[in-house]
Amino acid sequence: MVNSVKYFNEVCIKNFLELSAEFAENPNDIASYVKKVTDQLTKLGQEIIKETLEEFDSIIKNSFERKEKWYVERT
Repeated sequence: MVNSVKYFNEVCIKNFLELSAEFAENPNDIASYVKKVTDQLTKLGQEIIKETLEEFDSIIKNSFERKEKWYVERT
């Protein structure tokens, strides 16, 4: 989750500020603003899901209980 928080802090906040400034310049284009904010939030969600799945994968790979009961043969 740490990387997702860093991503939000380093990328998302900057993008949200830029999007807000763009919208302030042209407040009639609300549809574009909503789409861009939604796209940014989707990217953040993807980062959170990616990081969570990578953490779970690592936990499973390193689990002593799994290693005792399962053998993974790579081909």
